[in-house]
Amino acid sequence: MALNTRSIILYNANVSNHAVLGPLTLVMKGENIPAKSAWTGSPAMPWVHK
Repeated sequence: MALNTRSIILYNANVSNHAVLGPLTLVMKGENIPAKSAWTGSPAMPWVHK
């Protein structure tokens, strides 16, 4: 897992191996972040590279 600057993971959240969380990302309680995915935002949403 790569956790960028000021990202927060709340309790009961599951962040899988090789997931990437962008800067200022908030992973809500009970949320599941799958392996090999990238997420950003508050609350966390899939990171779409443009």
